[in-house]
Amino acid sequence: MAVAVVTERMVLAGKERSLMRLLKQLQSKAALHPGYITSRAYRDEKDERRIMVLSEWAHQSAWESWEGRSADRKAISGEIADCLFGPTNHRVYSCVAAEQGDDFRL
Repeated sequence: MAVAVVTERMVLAGKERSLMRLLKQLQSKAALHPGYITSRAYRDEKDERRIMVLSEWAHQSAWESWEGRSADRKAISGEIADCLFGPTNHRVYSCVAAEQGDDFRL
């Protein structure tokens, strides 16, 4: 079952462009990983330092493989950490309705 992963980060002042460049690199590498579907980055409208990435994966094990075992991800994540204050937070959500009109699966 598909999962959505919400990743939140707080960017240091002056590091916004560096972070966006690194997130694009991370997305390019993730796109080659089995089970990756898509991802987008969003900036909080009330706090521009807060960046959220929403990624979709074919199943939770694909995300876990990317998160825990990808050398590319680990290398880029190390560079990303230099642009942040505070921890990176991930939440994984499973799909409860595949299309509009579907019954929710609870």
